[in-house]
Amino acid sequence: MNLKLGRLAYAFTAIPALIGAFVIAAQIAVERITSGWMGLLSLVLLIGAMFAASCRFRDMGRSAWWTLLIMVPIVGPLAALAIAVWPPKPSGTEE
Repeated sequence: MNLKLGRLAYAFTAIPALIGAFVIAAQIAVERITSGWMGLLSLVLLIGAMFAASCRFRDMGRSAWWTLLIMVPIVGPLAALAIAVWPPKPSGTEE
């Protein structure tokens, strides 16, 4: 399966999902919330954002394994923003 996702679609799906996942995770950590549904919601948002990022990396001509870069502290949010503006790979080139 070779799913691809354009820049605009990524910016409107993955970026808000990542922000939501990190805000919920921070709230859980700071306020010591033990409710399982908040953690589950954060996980669902994070998985959705990582799926969108992997599709975006394929659109850029990169391996989906680059998606793991988003999980690295400090570098992750910068990488998420960078792939939102990175141009796609030209359609006529081989992978």
